[in-house]
Amino acid sequence: MIVSCAPFRVSFAGGGSDVVQFYRRRRGAVLSCAIAKYAFVVVHPYFNAAKYHLKYARTELVDRIEQIEHPLLREALRMMKIEPGVEISNAAIDGLYERARAAGALGGKIAGAGGAGFLLLYCPKPAQARVREALGELQSLDFRLDWGGARIAFAQ
Repeated sequence: MIVSCAPFRVSFAGGGSDVVQFYRRRRGAVLSCAIAKYAFVVVHPYFNAAKYHLKYARTELVDRIEQIEHPLLREALRMMKIEPGVEISNAAIDGLYERARAAGALGGKIAGAGGAGFLLLYCPKPAQARVREALGELQSLDFRLDWGGARIAFAQ
């Protein structure tokens, strides 16, 4: 059994310039960081050696990689030859951003749309309470940066 963990990445600029259709035609650059919130992956033998058994927000039990519905898992399995990504805004998000800026946030962006999405804001410490109050209907998630990157948490 192997348990790995990887910090979530927050992209500040250049999202999409790391996509092959973009960088083959133009130069690109990405500015991002990792935060101390993690995705964990557990890999262990499955009793039925003829099937792939994947568990995430859903459960998939399939015979062939092509049948896997989760695109990231499907392509990761395909790339690793293991045997048997658009940001959208709208008037509501724009309104939240404007309220945050009016309360003292210096900037922000939306991120993580594939996993329900986040409105990531940069606020000087003295403005943080005002911004939280202005966006009281939203859940606040404090985080810190992660400097270690992806790693194996357990292997047996």
